[in-house]
Amino acid sequence: MPPEHVREINKDHGDMTSKKFRRDKRVYLGALKFVPHAVYKVLENMPMPWEQVRNVKVLYHVTGAITFVNETPWVIEPIYLAQWATMWIMMRREKRDRRHFKKMRFPLDDEEPSLD
Repeated sequence: MPPEHVREINKDHGDMTSKKFRRDKRVYLGALKFVPHAVYKVLENMPMPWEQVRNVKVLYHVTGAITFVNETPWVIEPIYLAQWATMWIMMRREKRDRRHFKKMRFPLDDEEPSLD
């Protein structure tokens, strides 16, 4: 489905107080037990740091009560470990050189001057 279709469902079902959703409330309450699984599938399919974007198939209820990511990521373990090792080294180098971020100042921390 195109993203516009999913956005339309979310827009239509944003406010559940109107009378036309009187019968759907039971569906929404029934969908609550599947929310942990839906969150798990979203976290499982998050793009890795070396990916710009990840398109996935989704499965959603007609009423818009719940949406699942309908994919299981398959990885080749040596390649996956090599990609994470490369990212780890790059992030460690970035942290050492501190090009794109500065250290936050917490109370009783006098190592570096605070950010403005």
